[in-house]
Amino acid sequence: VGDLSLHKIRSLWQNVRTRVSTAKVSLSAPLSQATVHALDGDVLTLRVTDKTSAEILKKDIGTLRSALDALLGRPLEIRISVDNGRTPAADSMQDRESDLMRYAIDRLP
Repeated sequence: VGDLSLHKIRSLWQNVRTRVSTAKVSLSAPLSQATVHALDGDVLTLRVTDKTSAEILKKDIGTLRSALDALLGRPLEIRISVDNGRTPAADSMQDRESDLMRYAIDRLP
């Protein structure tokens, strides 16, 4: 696929999300909140808005890695980080949304 850059990965991100969601529908919601944050050598960092999404993605990192490998033509190490730039009120709302997402994820295939 040639030289790999952060820009290239960001341009392919929707394709990655589509492949992952096709393979495992329960990853659609957490991936919709994930952003491609950094590329340092062969380490790709994705940023999510809450710890529940991070946990879900980490649990099925193999599915995400397979989709990335297929599109990029080379393996990358994937790290998931949580964006902690939220206010306390927003955190409380996010916790309720995370609980709802966790409930839904547990019941999807």
